[in-house]
Amino acid sequence: MVVAATVELILSIAIAGLGIVMVIALSLAQVIQKQPPRPAVIVAGLVTSFVLLGVAAFGVVTAVGLLRNRNWSRLATIITAAILTFFSIITVIGTVSRFSGSAVRRNVLLTLSTGAFGIGLWWLLLFTRKHVTEQFSIQEIVTAPYPEFVHTDSTIPVVISAPDEPFARVKARSIFGWGLLSLLITVVLLLIILIAGRIAIGPAFDFRSPLIEPFSEIFLYGILLLFIVRMIRRAGLISNAILGSPMDWIHLRRYWLYPIFLVAVSAASYSVVFVPLSFAMPRFIDWYIIHSTSMQLFRFTGFGYSVANVLTFLTIVVIAPVVEEFVFRGVLLNRWAYKWGMPKAIALSSVIFGILHKEFLGHMFFGFVMCVLYVETKSLFVPIFMHAANNAIAWGWGTADLFWGASRQQTLAAFQSGWQSAAILAIVVIPLALWFIRNHYPKLGWTTPYAKFRRIDEVPES
Repeated sequence: MVVAATVELILSIAIAGLGIVMVIALSLAQVIQKQPPRPAVIVAGLVTSFVLLGVAAFGVVTAVGLLRNRNWSRLATIITAAILTFFSIITVIGTVSRFSGSAVRRNVLLTLSTGAFGIGLWWLLLFTRKHVTEQFSIQEIVTAPYPEFVHTDSTIPVVISAPDEPFARVKARSIFGWGLLSLLITVVLLLIILIAGRIAIGPAFDFRSPLIEPFSEIFLYGILLLFIVRMIRRAGLISNAILGSPMDWIHLRRYWLYPIFLVAVSAASYSVVFVPLSFAMPRFIDWYIIHSTSMQLFRFTGFGYSVANVLTFLTIVVIAPVVEEFVFRGVLLNRWAYKWGMPKAIALSSVIFGILHKEFLGHMFFGFVMCVLYVETKSLFVPIFMHAANNAIAWGWGTADLFWGASRQQTLAAFQSGWQSAAILAIVVIPLALWFIRNHYPKLGWTTPYAKFRRIDEVPES
C-alpha cells in the first residue's frame, strides 16, 4: 500500500507541476510571442490548468486515504486505474497508427502512455485482490449523529452503523465515482457499436452518425441509474420513500406555468452570460456556442436519422428528467440534508447541477426550483414532471427554430445581433427569479419526504 500510495502521490505532484507550468506559460506568452494571445487560448489553457490542479488535489487526498486504509480511496484508485488504462491504450494505438510528428515526440508519447498503462494495470490487479479488499474493509468510525455509540477508550477501530438513518451510509463521492465509471463503460460500449457498425454497414457509420449521440446518452443514464439503485439498496434505503407521495394532478395545476418560466430564465441567463462574452472573447464563443458539439435536437440526414430523432426526444423528455431528478433531488439532496441541513443541501445540489450543464446560472436556478418543489410537495414525481415539461418546451422551441431557419446557419454575428431581445428578456425574467428565491428561501425546518414516507413504508401490514 505504501508503494502504491507513493506512486499516486508522485503522479499527483507531477500533474500539479504541469498545471502550474501551464499557468506560468500563459502569463509569459505575451512577452515571448510579443503579441497578446487569443482569448480562447487563454480560457482553454486556464480551464485545463485548473482541471489538472483539481485532479492533482484529488490524487493527493486519495493517496492519503490509501495510507489510512480508507475503502473509498481504494474504489477511487480502481476507477482512476480503469480510466488510465483505457486512455493509455487509445494513446498507444493512435501514436503507432496515426502520429505524424517527430520521432522524439513519438517516442516520448509511447513511453508515457506505456508507463501509464503499466501503472493502471498494476493498480487494477492490486486493489481488487481479496486480501487487499479485506484490509480496506474496516470502516471509518462514525461519530455523528450517534456519538454515544463510539468507544473512545479503545485503540481498535470500531465499526459503528447508523441503524436509524441509511443516508449515513450513502456517500456523495461514491455517486460521482459511479458517474465516472458509467462514462468509461459508455465509451467502451460506443467503441464496440462503432466497430460493429463499420463491419455491418461500412464507412457510412462513424462517430458522426446520428445514432451515436442518443446511444451515448441512453447508455450513460441507464448505467448510472443501475449503479445508483444498487447502491441505495445496499445502504438499506427505501425507493418508495425517496419518491414520496404520488403526483396529485389537481394540486399540480398551481405549478403549470413553472416550465415556461424556467425556460425563460434559462434563455435569459444564457443571453446575459454568453452575449457579452461573444464581444470580449469571440473565438471562444464561436467554438463553445456556435460550433458546439452538444446534443443535436433534430437531424435531417445521416444513417438512421429518423430513429435517432425519436431516441433523442425520449432521452431529453423522459430519460434525463427521471435519472437526474432521482440522483440530484432524490439521493444527493437527502444525503446532504442529513449531513449539513436543508439550506446547504439545496445550495450545493443546485450549484453542482448547474456546473454539469453548459449554461450555469439558469440550470443552477432550475435545480433550486426542483429542490423547492420536492420539499414543498413531498413528491419526487412533481419535479420529474416539471423537468420533463421544461425539456419538452426547450426541445420544441429548438426544433421549431431548426425548421424555420433550416436554410441559414447560425453565425457569431447573428448571435451578437440578438442582444436587444436578450436584454429585454433578462429585464423581465431575472427580477421574477429573484422574487421566487426570496419567497422560497430554504429554512432550517424544511425536511425531505424521505423521513415521513419511510416511516409509512416500515409500518407492518396488519
